[in-house]
Amino acid sequence: MRGERLLVGVMAALAAGIALLIAGSVLDLVPHVTDSVSYLFQGRILASGALYAPPPALPMLFGHENVLLTATRWCSIYPPGWPLLLALGWLVHAPWLVSPLLLALAVVGVWLAGRRLYDAPTGLVAGAALACSPFALLMAGDAMAHVPALCATVWCLAEMAGASRRSSAALCRGGGSDLAAAAAAAEGAAAAAAAADIGAGRIAGPERAPAAGVRKHLVAAGLLGGFALLIRPLTAAALLAPAVIWCAIELARRRRQDGQLRAASPASAGAGRLEWLWIGLGAAPCLLALAAYDAAVFGGPFVTGYALYEPQRFAHAGGALEPAAVALLRNLPWYLRHLNGCLWGFPCGDLLLLVPLLWARPRRADDAVLAACAASLVLAHCFYFYGDVIYSGPRFAFESLGPLALLAARSLLTLRASLVSLLERMRGLSAGTRRTLRLALTGAGVCMLLVFPLGRRLPAQMLHHAQWYLAQSAAPLAAAARAGVGDEALVFVAGTPWCYSSFFLANDLHPATARRVYVRDFPPLRSAAMRLYPRHEVWVARVVVEIPDPRANPDVARPLELSWQRIR
Repeated sequence: MRGERLLVGVMAALAAGIALLIAGSVLDLVPHVTDSVSYLFQGRILASGALYAPPPALPMLFGHENVLLTATRWCSIYPPGWPLLLALGWLVHAPWLVSPLLLALAVVGVWLAGRRLYDAPTGLVAGAALACSPFALLMAGDAMAHVPALCATVWCLAEMAGASRRSSAALCRGGGSDLAAAAAAAEGAAAAAAAADIGAGRIAGPERAPAAGVRKHLVAAGLLGGFALLIRPLTAAALLAPAVIWCAIELARRRRQDGQLRAASPASAGAGRLEWLWIGLGAAPCLLALAAYDAAVFGGPFVTGYALYEPQRFAHAGGALEPAAVALLRNLPWYLRHLNGCLWGFPCGDLLLLVPLLWARPRRADDAVLAACAASLVLAHCFYFYGDVIYSGPRFAFESLGPLALLAARSLLTLRASLVSLLERMRGLSAGTRRTLRLALTGAGVCMLLVFPLGRRLPAQMLHHAQWYLAQSAAPLAAAARAGVGDEALVFVAGTPWCYSSFFLANDLHPATARRVYVRDFPPLRSAAMRLYPRHEVWVARVVVEIPDPRANPDVARPLELSWQRIR
């Protein structure tokens, strides 16, 4: 077990290290997506001890996508879960560190979920599958909310799997040797060990395991799922709903099987029927926090920043939904096509890797639940009005990487077991030859997880994303030092409007008292801006970009002009 944990730790550390490399050398520690800028801005506000910042004078000079700027407040439109984590990064002056660390934690969560649902090899391969996914590594280089949502959801799945396993152990204790044998066959070595502990008297009392084990896991699952709702509500609800339903049904089924325990302890049995409510108890603090945040920042417990920012679409139910025909006939094939190429970059397509699951035995019900989680997430976002490809994949389906990594591990190990079985049936092969061929199969699987994702797709994608991705770069601010811009300066940002994102976070939360101030350039408002923000120097930074190939590469820009001119 110690060696297994060490291996998982190495995989998680390598994933975090590659993500940090991408953040520093490819993205230059610059948020490239407007969503990331909004999240980082709110994280800085929370780190300052406030829920929102006061609006600056001449607010239109500071307008930014997905940032709410009204007469009374200046804040992000998004839920507070991810900004709260980013606030911790701001407090140590390293917000760019948070996402890679959460990816490492997600790798550990996937391993734990695989171990609890299936066995140790499945957990290890699933952790490796997530750690080497270019989609995950690229996404973790920025400050998007998808990596923390992935982390929270996979740990929620791991805790629900833990509740199921502990429930199986309790069933072993209540039902005698026949049930213990059945649980050992269903749950593997872990459940058999738990049954042995019960039989030897090391776990005492008929109620102790459910109370101390199952409920603890359920509360933890609820808390993690609730925090996922604080980060990305629709994503968390869509992905986790099948797993929560499965967990409740599975616990109820096992309680029905344990008739002897119910007869021996009716009070314990009655409490068991309510065990699924412990998930709700764990989630309750996060749901209450979300309602309180919305009330304090947006004006009501059920009012979102989306509704204030874009009321024509989000102020009424269904305003952001696509018709069923569009969702199923256009959006669903689009998601499947892009997922098939972005998860690992296998030449034959990534989703074809899951075909061996058709003959996987046992635990097919768990496979179906994981597949339902991934499918539910994709299907839910098919009905959402907007979808895009960010960091090489369809970002609204990003969190499906957790269940899909587990299914990919199951599939690879099933394929290996089938090939090994075929070797065992071949006559004329010596024991040494069979052993060599088994090692060769294992090595081929490891190479497959290294060569195609990390050796081919990731380097190409890193080069792609280093080219003024989404029109953002560290170059404009770096040029300020070369131009000799002083510490106290008012800077008008002109040129392509998108490029203001590269300057936005360089502002202070209180521009009136800041030394440097970066504002959008509206020539009729220059005089008013210089009067409201008087500084020793006044500059115009002009950044003009074009998209050379809007059809094939719509997210890659090329700079046409980058200049700094002092006008006072």
